[in-house]
Amino acid sequence: MLRLTLASFGLLLSLPLLVTLHTLWFWKVTLLVGEYGHRLALLTALLAWWCWRGKEVTASLIALTATGILLTPFLSAAWLAQKLPSQMEAAFGESASGESLSWKDLWLGWTTAKVAPREYQMEATPSCLVVRRLLLYPAASSQPAPVILVIHGGGWQNGSAEEFPGWSSQWATEGYAVVSLDYRLAPKWTWPAPLDDVRDALAYLRIHAAEMNVDASRVVLFGRSAGGQIATAAAVQLRDPSIRGVVSLYAPADMVFAHRFADPEDVLDSFKLIGQYMGGDPDKRPDLFQSASATLTADSSCPPMLLVHGQRDILVWHLQSSRLAEHLRKQGVPHHFMDLPWATHAFDYPQHGPGSQLLRYALRGFLTARLGQRE
Repeated sequence: MLRLTLASFGLLLSLPLLVTLHTLWFWKVTLLVGEYGHRLALLTALLAWWCWRGKEVTASLIALTATGILLTPFLSAAWLAQKLPSQMEAAFGESASGESLSWKDLWLGWTTAKVAPREYQMEATPSCLVVRRLLLYPAASSQPAPVILVIHGGGWQNGSAEEFPGWSSQWATEGYAVVSLDYRLAPKWTWPAPLDDVRDALAYLRIHAAEMNVDASRVVLFGRSAGGQIATAAAVQLRDPSIRGVVSLYAPADMVFAHRFADPEDVLDSFKLIGQYMGGDPDKRPDLFQSASATLTADSSCPPMLLVHGQRDILVWHLQSSRLAEHLRKQGVPHHFMDLPWATHAFDYPQHGPGSQLLRYALRGFLTARLGQRE
């Protein structure tokens, strides 16, 4: 009975890779199972062997079924890893060095030296009377370093520049200056306030380039979730030549589309969230919804984009990224859409998971292609 109970629990744990429930706790379980499934599969495989030794065939088969399901993220990642180098080279003329999927990192984890950030204050401007904060993770470089400007997530109402410090340290150690922006948050501030904050941040980098040891003429915008919406829209609206590329992770890119399918009963109450961020609905503020939506406004002059989204994302519909990718294709904009079948929102939080490893490889190639060789 114990073996059957444990095997059934293992199968139950694997179900988030097959079914979807729109709750916050289920999202967290899906993240856990998706990025640690290969480790959990080891436990269920040992359980299957133990059940077989105990002559409990049914329990053994259940545990083997759970093992197969739990291994699907790794198997999917391995399949994508085989294609990723050629896809990156075709899209951007550059693929990264090293492995796109490392067994060692999957099992032992990914470690990088921590880089202590320095805080800067962006002065108030005529368009913004609020002082905003920048965190600089200085590059391991003696020369002015190209910049990754990070725009944090948090549903436009939460989050901060301290988001994902491990990732920021990672790229700083590889020779990029990582600058994380604290933009103004809703509901007190509505779009296009974050757009103005990005504009001011780019201007600040140019003015303080020597002090910060950055090359402000070479910038990639990097945004997660809400930050990805700001990053993609800013790249289109600002048309700043310093913006050499955009990286958008699991982000909405069409605010009209998002509003149309928003549900007051969903996990985030996205109908209310969008209304507070945009200051109304598309009927009352059509120009603002248009300007906030890269899918509706990007043209052939738009900088290249790397888009990444998980199909099991219950917070932001993965069609947001696939629709933007299709629009960029029609406009002739260099881009790559990495569609992860097992992944959910914030899949890159575990830095050593299969999703993070594929992202790290793609991002390394994209940064090299768009910002040039590091020191």
